[in-house]
Amino acid sequence: MSSRLILHIGAPKCGSTYVQNLMLRNTDSLQTCGILYPTPAGSHPGNGRAVQTLTETNLQEWFGQAATVFLSHEDLFSSAVQAKHLPQLAREQGI
Repeated sequence: MSSRLILHIGAPKCGSTYVQNLMLRNTDSLQTCGILYPTPAGSHPGNGRAVQTLTETNLQEWFGQAATVFLSHEDLFSSAVQAKHLPQLAREQGI
């Protein structure tokens, strides 16, 4: 099975927090389907800020748990430059 990284980049006030809360509430069910929604840091339900500091080690750990990793955060909409390294990193990892 191939590894997939899904980035959910919603503009503020478009329902992103609703999607993030759904993902959090259904973490166990999602994991049985091969989907990982990594636990967000802080009180916001979005976990996409992890993109800023994403490393090969993070990806290996996450993809050791599931075939699909779902990251979501509104800040990715206004700060896409924070994920500038992601395409190269994903390519190197075969994602």
